[in-house]
Amino acid sequence: MDISIIICTYNRSKLLRQCIESVEGLIVPEGLSWEVLIVDNNSTDDTKSAAEYMQKSGKLNTRYVFEKKQGLSFARNKGVAEAGGGIVAFIDDDSVVDKGWLKAIIETFSKYGADCVGGRISPLDWPKKVPAWFNEELYKYTGIYDQGDKVIELSGPFALPYGGNAAYKKGVFTKAGLFDTGLGRVGKGSVYGGEEQELEQKIIKSGGKIFYQPGAIVYHPLRPEMLARKYFRGMDFKTGEKAGLKFGEYGKRTIFGVPLFAINQFLRSVYRYIKAVIKDGYSNSFRKELYCWYFLGFMSGRIKYTSGHKYNNLHV
Repeated sequence: MDISIIICTYNRSKLLRQCIESVEGLIVPEGLSWEVLIVDNNSTDDTKSAAEYMQKSGKLNTRYVFEKKQGLSFARNKGVAEAGGGIVAFIDDDSVVDKGWLKAIIETFSKYGADCVGGRISPLDWPKKVPAWFNEELYKYTGIYDQGDKVIELSGPFALPYGGNAAYKKGVFTKAGLFDTGLGRVGKGSVYGGEEQELEQKIIKSGGKIFYQPGAIVYHPLRPEMLARKYFRGMDFKTGEKAGLKFGEYGKRTIFGVPLFAINQFLRSVYRYIKAVIKDGYSNSFRKELYCWYFLGFMSGRIKYTSGHKYNNLHV
């Protein structure tokens, strides 16, 4: 088996059908042996029956796999364990793949000796009304990923592929390990993420090569909640909280477990935000507001860490 396409899903049976239909339209290189794994992450809707129907009536070599432990990283690791392909490729259950996606992925592995290949993630469609404050600087929060129009080798950490469009040689999981189950979305209640980039940094440290392929395109929806300020504030708060938990032991002066430097950084970010609002206006200062939420999250993470809530229990 050459490649396994893994679709981890949770309570999105209707969107899953749309995703599978796009996979059915892929251009498949001659002689390629491939499969599609649907990893059901303990869904409570009709995902199982929908997957079984597609397995029987569809055009694809599809397998249904169940992962009881809630969490995207658990589901992805289950997919890796079950995959029969030498390459393991991940797409999201609410995505639509471009017909040339598979061909571009395979050619990049072959031509560049890649250990990981990430592709472009573009909006499935733009909402009719986009807030004035939503600019390119904020695209990454919504899963949009675009590193240009040329194939490039990535060294990270900020440019590394997103999990909604990333493929790996299966052997890298032996060298670098699996996805960190302390990270990744859990159901609909958590926005902790970064498990893909954490793995990809380990791949690079172990001598692996990661490439960006602009021709491997996946289209991802911009849901209404993604264009609300609350969504972005929550993302940066949780990112900061994760960093605070991961920071570990700190031997210098703290207040309730929060290092003085973090308090100083928070106050500076508040000052810069207020200054930006006065100078540029509320709508043009949102990115600076998010720095404040990041440092608030970091301080929350430090307080949690001090009270015994360790990094490997992020979802407890």
